[in-house]
Amino acid sequence: MLSFVNKLTLKKYYLHSLVLCLIFLSCNRAKKLSDYGSKFAEIMKSENALFRGNNLGDDLYPVHENEIPLQPSQEETDYLFYELKNDSGELYSIEYNFNDKKKLADIRFDGYFTEKTTAHTLFENFKTYFNETYGNTEDSFGYAIWKLKDGTTIELADESTEYKQGKITLLFYKK
Repeated sequence: MLSFVNKLTLKKYYLHSLVLCLIFLSCNRAKKLSDYGSKFAEIMKSENALFRGNNLGDDLYPVHENEIPLQPSQEETDYLFYELKNDSGELYSIEYNFNDKKKLADIRFDGYFTEKTTAHTLFENFKTYFNETYGNTEDSFGYAIWKLKDGTTIELADESTEYKQGKITLLFYKK
């Protein structure tokens, strides 16, 4: 039979073990897009690819399919352009450009907001997400830049001051 001191020591051991397990599990929990904000999750759409379910080098048809139910505002053999407007006066534009082999060559996202603070918050959410996903950014002339191992470059800018309203730009390309 265990003594009172041994029982107390055993209980402390189990309690410490439980606390360590909880800390470990919470640290290793993969973040969801919504953890970065609802606007961020709406714009990114999917965590399974670079942007909105698409990666550079993807074929035109799957890129088009990933945007359903949206219909392109402009569509050509090497270009898809989408505009998303909402009731609060925000406008998002997404531009997909394809090379001569019909492979996705670059992506451009522009977000226009009625408030500069909304754009700044979204800029910070994107910056945090990309830092956590791809490593720390390089800051260059007001842009946050990530250079990925596969040659992809991501550029993020808060252009609110120049536009006198909330505006961010996000570019994905390979040189």
